[in-house]
Parts: sequence; C-alpha cells; structure tokens
Amino acid sequence: MTKLAVHTLMARRMRLLLTVLTITLGVGFTAGTMILSDTTKSAVRTALTDISGGVDVVVRGREVAEGGVRTPVPADTLSDVRATPGVSSAAAYYDGYADVLGRDGKVLDVTQGVGMAWIDDRELSLFRLAAGAAPAAGEVVLDRETAADAGVGVGDRVRVVTAAGLQRARVSGIAELTSDTSFGRTSFTLFEEAEARAALGASGPSAVLVRGPDPAALRARLAAALADRDGVQVVTGAESLAGDQDDADAALGAFSGVLLAFGIIALIVGAMTIANTFAVTTAQRTQELALLRAIGATRGQVLGSVLLEAALLGLVASGLGLLVGLGVAEGLPALLSAAGLELPAGPTQLTGTTVAAALAAGVGVTLVAALVPALRATRVRPVAALREAAVEEEATGRRRLVGGVLVLGCAIAAAINAASSGKAAVAGGAALLALVACAMLGPGALTAVSRALSRPLSRVLPSAGLGTANVARGARRATATGMALAVGVALVSGASLFAATASQSVTGDVQDAFRADGVLRPAGSAAGLPSAVAADADADAVPGVTAVALRSGMTRLSGKDVTVTGTDLASDMVRVDVRDGRLPTGAGAIAVADDLARERGWRVGARLALRTPDGPREVRVAGIFAATGAWSQVLADTAEVARLGTADLLDAVLLDGDAGALRQVDRELADQPTVVRESVAAYASTRAGVLQQILSLVLGLLGVAVIVAVLGIATTIGLSVHERTRELGALRAIGMERTQLRRTVRAEAVLVALAGALAGLAVGLGATVAAVEAVGDFGSPVLPGGVLVATVAGAVLAGVLAAAVPARRAARMPVLEAMRA
Repeated sequence: MTKLAVHTLMARRMRLLLTVLTITLGVGFTAGTMILSDTTKSAVRTALTDISGGVDVVVRGREVAEGGVRTPVPADTLSDVRATPGVSSAAAYYDGYADVLGRDGKVLDVTQGVGMAWIDDRELSLFRLAAGAAPAAGEVVLDRETAADAGVGVGDRVRVVTAAGLQRARVSGIAELTSDTSFGRTSFTLFEEAEARAALGASGPSAVLVRGPDPAALRARLAAALADRDGVQVVTGAESLAGDQDDADAALGAFSGVLLAFGIIALIVGAMTIANTFAVTTAQRTQELALLRAIGATRGQVLGSVLLEAALLGLVASGLGLLVGLGVAEGLPALLSAAGLELPAGPTQLTGTTVAAALAAGVGVTLVAALVPALRATRVRPVAALREAAVEEEATGRRRLVGGVLVLGCAIAAAINAASSGKAAVAGGAALLALVACAMLGPGALTAVSRALSRPLSRVLPSAGLGTANVARGARRATATGMALAVGVALVSGASLFAATASQSVTGDVQDAFRADGVLRPAGSAAGLPSAVAADADADAVPGVTAVALRSGMTRLSGKDVTVTGTDLASDMVRVDVRDGRLPTGAGAIAVADDLARERGWRVGARLALRTPDGPREVRVAGIFAATGAWSQVLADTAEVARLGTADLLDAVLLDGDAGALRQVDRELADQPTVVRESVAAYASTRAGVLQQILSLVLGLLGVAVIVAVLGIATTIGLSVHERTRELGALRAIGMERTQLRRTVRAEAVLVALAGALAGLAVGLGATVAAVEAVGDFGSPVLPGGVLVATVAGAVLAGVLAAAVPARRAARMPVLEAMRA
C-alpha cells in the first residue's frame, strides 16, 4: 500500500504541487513567526546580557508598573554608593528621550531616539569610543549610524531635542556598541552626566551600576548603607538581568502570540482546502478504490493508503514550509518596520522546538483534513468498480437544509445576544456558527444562484452561462472551496469595519473632549513634547494665548496597571462627560472611566492605593466619567501626574487664542522642529491614523490566508477540469472555440470566489457589528466602503487568476485525446 500511495501522488503531479503549496504557505508562516520570535528573544537577551555583562550590583528605584517602569534613584545616591567599602567602580545610568536633527533641520527618520549619560568605565558602559573623546559640558557623543545619518563628525555642531527642549552641542566623539547587538533604527545621544540629568528632565539616574569583587557581599553592604533611602532597591546584576529578561519575554510573548495566530489562521484555511481536495479526488477514484476492494484490500488498508498519501504530502510540505519560514522570518521584520514597529535583530534562531512544531502542524493538519475523505473511501463497495463513472453526489438533502437554517438562526440569536448583553466574546461564537451555516446552506444557495444566472448569461455569453451551470452540478464541492475564501474575507472585512469604527470613534472623542483653537503635538518619531513648550506658548510668552498641557504617566492603582492623564481639568478647553461625582482638583483625588470602575467595582469616594516614587499613597475617587478615546482611563490634576515620576514629556498642548496670537506661537516655537501646530480636527485625524497603520499590518498578515484560499480554488477547478476531460473534448468536437472554453472555466471560478467573498463579508460584518455594539464605547458601526468594494473586486480577480492555469490546460487539450479519456 505504501508503493500505491507514492504512485498515486506522483501520478497526479498538479494536485500534488498545489496541495503541497497550500500546506507550505501555512506552515511557512507559522514557522516563520516562531523563528522570528526566537530570534527576537535571543537578540533582546543578548543585548540585555551585554548591557549588564560587567555589572555586579544594581541600585534602582521602586517599580510603579509592570514591564520595568520604575522611579528614578535620588541624585545623591551615587556618592553614597562610591563611599561603600568593596565598590570598585560605580556609574549613574541615565536614559530618556533625545532626537538628533540632520543638516536639513529635520528629525532623523528613526524608530526612537534615546539619550543617555556617558559612562567611562568600559565594563559598565554599553558603548566604546571609535573616534574622538568622551563628552564634556556642551558636548555629546553620537553612535556611528546616527552621526552618519546626521552628516556630522567629530568637532561638528549638532542640534538635539530632549525633554528640556532644543539645544546645540559639539560632537566630541563617535561611539559604537561594545557588542554586535542591534537595536534596530534607534539613535543614541550620550551626554556628560550633569548635562544628561538636565537634558533628559530626570530628578535622578534610572539606576546606579556597580562593579565589585563579590556581588552577593557587595549587595548586602550596599543594602545596609542605603537602608534609610525609602524606595531604593539593591539587587545583584544577575537578579536585575533575570528580571529584565522576564519583562522582555512577557512583552515579546504577547506580540509573538498575535503573529502566531495569523499563521494558525492560514493553516486552518489550508486544512479546508486540503479536505476539499481529498474529498474530490476520493470521489474521482471511486473505481480505483472499488477495484482494490474487489481484489482483496480491506477497509483498513484503503484507509491507510489514503492517510499515507496525506502524511507524505504533509511531511514534504512541512519540510518546504520550514525553508519558507526562514524567508518569512527575514522578510516579516520589513513589513513590521513599514508599520512603524522595529524589532531587535540578531542571528537567526532555528530551534528543535520550531522544527518539531512545524512538522507536527503540517503533517497533523493534513491528516486531520484528509480523515473524513479517507473514511469515505473505505465505504466504497467493490461493485462500484463495474460502473462507468463515479462522480460525487451533490444532492442537498432536506435534513441538511433544515439543519443549516437552525444553525443560522442560532448564529443570529448569538449575535443579538452579544450586542445586547455586552459580551463581545459571544460575537466570535456567532461568527463560527454563521460559517457552519454557510457551509450547510451553501450547496442549495449556489445551485439556485448558478441556475438563475446561467439562463441570462447563456443568451449573452453562452460559454459563461455553461460555466455557471457547472457550479450547480458540483455545488457541494464549490461550497467547500468557497468557504476557505470566506474565512479569510470574514477576517479582512471584520478587521476593516472595526478599525473604521474605532478610528471614527477616536476622531469624534478627541473633537468632543478638546475645545481649543489649536493643538501642539509631537512630530515624527518624537516621544513627546519638551516641558518648555507649554511655557513658550503661554500668556507669559505670547499675550492673548492660554496653553493647557496634557501629560501621562504609568503607575499601579490598587493592583491595576494604569496610565494616568493629567491636565487642567478646570479649563474651558477640556470637556469631560462626568457620570457621577465631580472632576478632581489638587492632590489626592482622581477620576476613573466608567468601564474601569465597573471592572474593578470602584465607586465615588473609594480610597485606592497609588504607587509613587515616595511609596504607596492613598487617593480618593472624586468622580466617574464616560470612557473616551481622547485620554486614558484615569484622570488627575497635572501636578498629581508629575508626582508619579514617569512623565518627563508632554503628550500635547491645547491652545486658546485668535489667529494672530497663534501665528506668534508658531514664531516662538520656530526652533522646535519636533512641534507641530494643527487644528483639533487635524489632531483627531492624526490620533486615529495609528489605527489605520495597525489595520494595514493586519490586512497584510491576513493576506497569507487569502492566498491559501485562492490556491484552493485553483486546485478544485483544476480537478474539476480533469474530471470533465471527456465532456470538454466533446464540446470542442462540436465547435466550441478555445477562447469560449477558457471563458467557461473562468466563469466557474469567478462564481465560486464571489460566493465565498459575499458569504465572508456577511459573516465578518455581522459578527463585528455585534462585537462593536457589545463593547459600546465606539458609537455606531462604520462601514469601510472602499475596503469592502476592493474585497469583492479582489475576489473576482482571484477567481480569474485561480482559473488561469486550469483554463489554459483545458483549452490546449487535444480533442481526440480528450474524447478517449
């Protein structure tokens, strides 16, 4: 039976190629995400190890939120550390925001700009000098790539934007990393220690790095020496490294999980295609399988033969998928970079776990997909070998119709329940039920539609009418083919609707929340606005202008990590929809969004623990406001957010003034290239534009599943052409031209693709509308008309492309040879 399985595969090379390609793409994307995840984690771990390689003890601040968000260390801690016995060397580690300007006066096109303090001790420093000298007052050291991008060298002048504003400095040296680790498109600007503290707006260093002969003993001595400093932690370098690596792994794990989900989607779509392919070929091999039974093959041997074919296909395709995965791991970072997400780079990591998972996924999915057709093959009776033809029956039974209607009713009920109960997860279940209902009702619907279309089409384009009629003859097969495309289209349309709705919601929220004449926001890759910007735009600098700053900081509020937005809540430029209580004023009070209040059970007057640099502090919930996309879930006075110690930069500055006064603001900020003034409406569009970037990335990743579905259409059409070889030969014999024959095959493929796309649109849009209504924070759903039209047009094009090869083969088939088939 093994020889038979191999011979069967090799005898049908086109089916073999297309099926292998289907599995390869799914496995390749899955393996690629795993390889990329392992590579990124390895690069980050290597970078963290390099950073702390010579560090024996770390003195750091108190953690205020998950992910390593900590308060600064008091500035005078360094002198106490150096005075502790056993300390060989100690250095203050500062890091913050710093963007370098090129010769054209624009910020360099980087993912992020980082400012740091120069550390002379090579064991404690991440950098070494490649040219020049360490920075003194009024000087900076740039990393080699940043210097090249800015077009400057040692001795040149350069402009740098930091939390303190724009400053000019002399380039004293060019540095390079002490390891081969890549931080992506990150620019590094290194200052002298005192200037780093001032430029980065830090009250103290992020940490103090210590080197000594006995880390454990040194840690104990430092802990005793700094015992009177509340909020200061002393850990060994190894402990600090392990914590940083755990934080990085957690962040990358969530990101990798999202990427892996897209790979799994591609595999599921591929499985649907494989199942349909094996179902068709099993029906076409009825005589062959019956003959095997007639000459003594048992049902178990027939089952084993079909499953062995599937296993061999899965094994070959999985091996190819691993190779494709290596290419995906190399190319995917470019797609992510285009969406503004830069990943650390390092040597490609292909682990045994990834190899085993890829092989198991490819072989497992293929076997599962082929199981039902394989079981159907065992039911072929020996007497079937006497039949002249054995074609799969396409009848749609009454029980299937009734069952499909019931499942569709359950799907609609689930969607209504999700929208009314606020349970968005139920909408996902409704989508699954709707897809099942489409699969059950599809044959009947396709039969009716294709027959209805074939009559008018036959009068205009007889060949196209014949193609649509062919769909009715194989409606069950066409439905199974179209369902793979329906899954991809459902995800694409759902993601598009959600992004469009969320985008409009954010735009509306921002316009409702801010009643200003203008907004100052950070430009390009700038992480925020220097604090001085608000002062430069206020009435003291520009008469007739009122400036209100918005800033945010991370902290932990009664066990919940939150972002707190601070502003002047008494200003007329800020509008908050208060549902209960009042807005907080002064210290010790906050307001929380209604959805967060419901989740945590907080009420007006509740006393909550807020983490600050000075330790936990009690704050009171003064009010509850309607959740909005304009700011975070917690609001406080600006001074309260400043006390968190994690908000060095401003998010934006609202301006109130006439046109002349605003033009004066522009003149005052002319030397601030990272500041952009625009209207509230334009600012709202900028905020919403981030969602469009995310949507573009999601659609790009979902494209893999759509490609797999299109390959499935090509496979099924190709098998259908092979099955109808004699029929097509007869058509050619009675006068059908090659062009007409190609048109017949194309019409069949287009109808299948269009049916799958329309079903996917209905499911994706319906489920997403239910989810949006369930969430309740986005307003009315917004249909992305352009994307939906493009999706339908893409489905038609996909049908044409999928039919290209089968149509060409059918048209070039010799008439006499086809008649003898």
